[in-house]
Amino acid sequence: MEDRQCGVVAALHAGWRGTVAGIAEKGVNMMTSLGCHAQNIQVAIGPCIHSCCYEVGEDFYDNVSYARGKRFADKYVIRDKNLVLRADITSMNAEILLDAGILSENISISSRCTCCDSELFFSHRASKGHRGTMKAAIVL
Repeated sequence: MEDRQCGVVAALHAGWRGTVAGIAEKGVNMMTSLGCHAQNIQVAIGPCIHSCCYEVGEDFYDNVSYARGKRFADKYVIRDKNLVLRADITSMNAEILLDAGILSENISISSRCTCCDSELFFSHRASKGHRGTMKAAIVL
């Protein structure tokens, strides 16, 4: 997240727990507490696991439903044609950001799935639980 006019940047990690806990909204709130304006904040949601590979269980659905409401869970935790639940955390975060006042044109979402493209990105799922690292840099 960045607000160039205010001179503030933030880097957040939004796994599923952080997503449902509203880390994106908390980031916007922190930036606005520093004098930023939500409509000036640019957000980039980087490569992450996408719904094509993000199979989840009923407990995931229940947690999302409890934390964000049934409508939200029904919208972003979808049962595919094989009756497998799949989660779309990028769209979850986008909705949370919109609700926090970020303009839709200021949200950029990478289409890169870290699990599909595990040759380039580390993926906990693709590596079957082996630990790895990724790094990122954020600058004004």
